[in-house]
Amino acid sequence: MGALACLVMALGSKKRRLWWVYFAWSFVLLVGIEFVYWKKAEGNPVAQYEGGFSLDDLEVGPNFGFVRVKEEKRRVRKWIDGKLLYDVEYEIDSDGLRKTPSFGDNASILFFGGSLIFGEGVSIENTVPYQVGKRLEASTYIFAYPGYGPHQSLRAVECGIVEEAVRTEPNLIVLYTFPDHIRRILGKAPWDPFGPKYVQQPSGEIVFEGPFNSRFSGELQVYANEFLRRSIAWQTGFQSNPAITASDIEFYARLVSKMASELRLLYPKAEFHVIVFDPLEPGNNLARKMIEALTYIGIEAHSTRSIFSRYEEDRDRYRLHRFDDHHTAYANSELADYIVGLATGIAADVTTPSLNSSVSAE
Repeated sequence: MGALACLVMALGSKKRRLWWVYFAWSFVLLVGIEFVYWKKAEGNPVAQYEGGFSLDDLEVGPNFGFVRVKEEKRRVRKWIDGKLLYDVEYEIDSDGLRKTPSFGDNASILFFGGSLIFGEGVSIENTVPYQVGKRLEASTYIFAYPGYGPHQSLRAVECGIVEEAVRTEPNLIVLYTFPDHIRRILGKAPWDPFGPKYVQQPSGEIVFEGPFNSRFSGELQVYANEFLRRSIAWQTGFQSNPAITASDIEFYARLVSKMASELRLLYPKAEFHVIVFDPLEPGNNLARKMIEALTYIGIEAHSTRSIFSRYEEDRDRYRLHRFDDHHTAYANSELADYIVGLATGIAADVTTPSLNSSVSAE
C-alpha cells in the first residue's frame, strides 16, 4: 500500500518524481525483509490471548506508570499454536492486589515482584503466596503485577500503599526477582514508559525523580512498540536487549537495598529476603552476579539453583511452555516449600557464590 501510494504521488509530481519512486522501492524492500524473516520463523509457535488485563484497561499514575486495576475479576486464556496453555481467573481486591484468602491473623508474609510471583498462568491455589499462607496459617499480600519490577515495589513502599494495605504485622518479606528486572528499573522495558524513575546521587543515595518519560514521549513509545511487535523481522532480527553493565547491577542492588531499608523502618521485626530466579541461559551468569551484588551490600539473597531440585535436567516441569517461562504449579510448590523454611528457620543451606569487592557483567 505504501509503495502504491508513493507511485501515485510520483505520477502526480514533476519535480520530485524520482524521490517518490525511491520511496516506493523502500516499501518494497521492507516487505522483502519481512518476507525473509517470516520464512525463517516458520514453525515457531504463535501465541494468542483472550481476556486478561490489556493496556487499555490500565490507567497511568504519577508513581507506578500503569496502575493496577482494583476490585476486578478477569478470565484469561492463552493458546500456543492453537493448543490451550492455560485458562485462569485473576481476582484483584480493593487494594489492587491479587486476592488471596487469609489463613490466619497472627502473622503475614509480603511478596514483591512481577508476573512470576503474581502467578501468571496459574490459579490462585497454585501460586506461591497462597501455598505459603496456607501452610503457615498466615495472611499473604501480593504486591506484584505482570510487567512490574523492583522500582514499582520500592515506590509502593514510599507512597504508603504497602502500609495502607497490610493489616497484619509481617514476619517475612520476599522479593522475587530475575535478570530482566535490571532492564526494567533502567526504563528499558517497552511496556513501561511511565514507570517510576530512580537515580543514584553522587553520595550513593537512590532517589525518585518522576516517570521515565513525559506523557507525549511515553505514549509515542507505547504506540511504536505496539506497531513494531507486529513485525516478525523486528522481533526476531533487529530487536535486542541492551547489554547490562557492572554499574547497572550495582544500581539494581542499591535500589533493592533502599527498598529493604524502607521496609525495615515500617516492620522492624520482619526478615527481608531476595530470591533470584536463574533461568540458566547458556553463557549468561547475570543471576549469579545479581546475588553477589546483593550479598555484598548485606541483603539475604538466594538462587533458584538451590531451590528447584530438577530444573537443569527437566526444565519443562518448571515452565508453562518452552516459549513461556512462567512457573508451573510444581515450580511454585518447591518455591513455597523453601519460603516456608525461611519463615520457620529451617530453610536449606544456600550455596552463595564467592564474593568479590567489585561486580562485573558479561
